[in-house]
Amino acid sequence: MKPVFESDDLERILKLLNDTTDPTQAVSIADRRRMLIQGLAGLVDADVWIWSSTVANHEIPGDFMTTCVVDGGWKSADEPARVYEILSSPEFGRRAMGKLYDAMAAGRRCTFVNGDIFPAGEEQRCTEIWRTTGFEHVLLATYPIDRDFSSNLGLHRRIGRPPFSLRDRTIVQTVYGQVEWLHRSALNESVREAAIALTPRERQTLIYLLSGHSQRSIAERMGISPHTVNDYLKQIHKRFGVKSRAELQAHFFLGGTSDERLGPRRPPEVNTEQSG
Repeated sequence: MKPVFESDDLERILKLLNDTTDPTQAVSIADRRRMLIQGLAGLVDADVWIWSSTVANHEIPGDFMTTCVVDGGWKSADEPARVYEILSSPEFGRRAMGKLYDAMAAGRRCTFVNGDIFPAGEEQRCTEIWRTTGFEHVLLATYPIDRDFSSNLGLHRRIGRPPFSLRDRTIVQTVYGQVEWLHRSALNESVREAAIALTPRERQTLIYLLSGHSQRSIAERMGISPHTVNDYLKQIHKRFGVKSRAELQAHFFLGGTSDERLGPRRPPEVNTEQSG
């Protein structure tokens, strides 16, 4: 039987974990998180990585809202805008993310690739929608924190790249599922209800804001007036109790305060099935 790992994989994994957990280095949790995920993306040769904490709307299975984002690997400002627009769209999210919802609700830590994520009979349509972003292959890991909230990592390769292998999937599942502080430190629970209560258009506006777009750019991308964008922005600020874009970004990217921690929870089950 052919080994899953390459000869130096274990050494590279241990070095990554050592570098990002070194207690002698005065590095914030946020920076450690970025170092670990960026290093993990390098181990599996991903073009782009997106870490997020996500709240689920149980009234509409498949409806999610991201409440914190850390990402990297983009070639231009347009790339994340296209990706976040598709991920936040009701059509794609509810159609393609059903298995992510099931894993979160059941408390299972899982890794998925394209063939695992998209529902039977919807693969072609979901793939066509996703390819409009310029990306094709996905490796998605989820770590449920509780029934409503999860820590998720999306690793992406652009169109024309090979699919993620069993080796890639095993590395991600091994590392991502075992580093507790990565998922449970510096997350802001208070944003849950406010985030999921946003309207679809408010969610799109929020994603563009967090991606660094100006109000004029958001208006052009959404096909609405700057005045309407400003109205959405006011509602977003009101919902999250902030007064500026800087406060809003800190609320999401830093999870409120860097020292905030979530309380105890039941250990999630580990999905050991390897498919796709």
